[in-house]
Amino acid sequence: MFVDKPQYNYFLAFLLAFVAADVVVNVLIRAAARLGAVDLPRGYKSHTRAVPFLGGVGIFASTAFTLFVAWGSYKGWHFSWLDAVRMPEDVEGRRFFGVVAGAFLVLLVGLVDDYKPINAAVKLTILFVATLVLSETGVMVSVFGEWRALNLVCTLFWISGVVSALNSYDNTDGGSGGTAFITCVFTFLIAWSNTSERSQWWLAHLAIILAGAALGFLRHNFHPAKVFLGDNGSFSLGFFLGAMTIFGGWSRLPERAAVIPFLLVGMPIFDIILATVLRYKNRVVKSFYDAIVYCGRDHVAHRLMALGLSKVRAVLVMYALQACLCATALLLNRFESAITDLAFWSVIASVLALLFLFGAVLDRAPVYPPAAPVAVPGASPAPVTARLRPQQNPFVAEAAAATIDPGAGDGNGNGAGNGNGRAVGERA
Repeated sequence: MFVDKPQYNYFLAFLLAFVAADVVVNVLIRAAARLGAVDLPRGYKSHTRAVPFLGGVGIFASTAFTLFVAWGSYKGWHFSWLDAVRMPEDVEGRRFFGVVAGAFLVLLVGLVDDYKPINAAVKLTILFVATLVLSETGVMVSVFGEWRALNLVCTLFWISGVVSALNSYDNTDGGSGGTAFITCVFTFLIAWSNTSERSQWWLAHLAIILAGAALGFLRHNFHPAKVFLGDNGSFSLGFFLGAMTIFGGWSRLPERAAVIPFLLVGMPIFDIILATVLRYKNRVVKSFYDAIVYCGRDHVAHRLMALGLSKVRAVLVMYALQACLCATALLLNRFESAITDLAFWSVIASVLALLFLFGAVLDRAPVYPPAAPVAVPGASPAPVTARLRPQQNPFVAEAAAATIDPGAGDGNGNGAGNGNGRAVGERA
């Protein structure tokens, strides 16, 4: 049965999700041209051939399929087929339903946006509906106790932030897919335990299944990519990660439980914050708002390559950093009782200090446009330098005004836009 020998069932769930994703993504790659689901090389994009952007569909389909098989195994297949599509009565089943249903909604809006750009307000509305579905199944931030409305807003803010960060992070081959795989593996290690009082088997299965699906996709997405994640993928994958980090039991102490999820999705969050801060710091823009809507190749992957790393090495560095942050979260969780408050916050301060130093190194990367010469009447031709006016994107500006940038990046050749000619940060 599903819970008799979890060590074997976890492996089988991972293997099934991996094989399913590998097969489904391969089929989608072959069918993409007939479906018109390809990202064509043009203008700002660095790829030179048409690349399918249905990677997210493959990840979702394989994840949902494997979850259904796992749930059927747990139930012994003695359940009505309607249980697969209606709200289950048990707590764990409701959580699975909420996560999958919410991810499906954002997958659809991302897929539509991949084909034809849609208004940012519509995306935020759909994301709110997906978050509402999630909250109705018991997956919701509980920072404000009984104040449900405030908890719902906080949940929406977190889900939106993770979706936007992962969307923005998907600016080079294998970037978001590999990072999601690492996050899922460490989430599984935290959720899985030999002691029944600490085991979170529902979270462990979701994490290991999503890890398998992400790895199956990554086999086709690593450089040189045969398929991109697309908005459909970055939205749904970001939703999966955001939901997992909400309903995981990370610590018995509230302040620690609030910190560990940030470590698990650390690099995408670091990337989007760093890009925004350095745009303002380097006076590439005139205001913080402009820093949000600025269009440029200035994310972590771009900066690492500008410092001389190849695409593959830049991605491997990103993987290593993400693994370090997740390993920190794992250690803080496993040795919770042995770590004093002073030691805990010392570790967090050390992590922040190292990220600050890493950001200072990345700040040296020449990623911004060169200064534009401005002719001064009556003066010699010697140029007076002035920054180029940053290109702005109405879509991103809309999103920023709505406190979320769901179009900040995707797997269609952009680090912060989508595959429809709207770029905020190009694919490396």
